Amino acid sequence: MTNEQRMSFLRFIANTIFQSKAMNTDITKITLTTNTGNWPGRMFNGGLRGYDFSLNLGDRTINLRCLEQNPNKTDNFGNLKKYAILARQGHQIMWVIDNKNNVFLGRLQNNVWHASFVPATTAATYQQPVQQEIHAPAASQDPYMNYVQEDMPLEVDELPEIPDGITVPDYVFEQIADMDEPPDWDNYNE
Repeated sequence: MTNEQRMSFLRFIANTIFQSKAMNTDITKITLTTNTGNWPGRMFNGGLRGYDFSLNLGDRTINLRCLEQNPNKTDNFGNLKKYAILARQGHQIMWVIDNKNNVFLGRLQNNVWHASFVPATTAATYQQPVQQEIHAPAASQDPYMNYVQEDMPLEVDELPEIPDGITVPDYVFEQIADMDEPPDWDNYNE
């Protein structure tokens, strides 16, 4: 199966889910046919529509779950989450999940594929810093050079130039905050 065929297939599933929702039809009566069999649609908790199915890719068979975005999904403080707000605004968002391994693969949003990111799964390690004596700088010396440890050379060429009075731009932090987050698995079990 080529990537174009895979994307066409995912778009077909999303269109089926959202047409069923728009027409208020029973998705459990709409069967999806893949190269591994026939798969009826499912109603998940909260009235969410989707499919659980397997697909033979030639070298392996994968089990997938395609599921619409929950428009009522909230965070721990009761606030609507980003994709819940988008779903309420009319965006068609379908999550694609590797059902066998419970791995979030990405989402199809308004027929555009957005692959997931791989979250960090390795714990950070901490190494005790080497204690060194700091001497008061002499008048003719650069005061900052006394704070550089001898075993940690400072590569000045690798540091970005930031003009005085400029802070780190907000978009650096917004990029971290805007990262996709997979759906809450507990809300999608039967």
